[in-house]
Amino acid sequence: MLPAGRPVDDHINELQGLLAKGDIVVEGGNSYYREDIRHEQELEPFGIHYMDVGVSGGIWGLKLVTVDDRRRPGHL
Repeated sequence: MLPAGRPVDDHINELQGLLAKGDIVVEGGNSYYREDIRHEQELEPFGIHYMDVGVSGGIWGLKLVTVDDRRRPGHL
């Protein structure tokens, strides 16, 4: 798990060069939802799916939070 903010941005940028159309990035951290929207929009033109399955409370994990995205691949 990465801390929210710049570390997540940096890793997504690095992954983008390694992933192919149809791949899925599952973000399991505690990023602010607007950052998740931005990440999804940045990856979408490349056909890379983004799904936020964050943990409320960060690394201390108070509860699991999933995003209901009807555009995600059916196998998730």
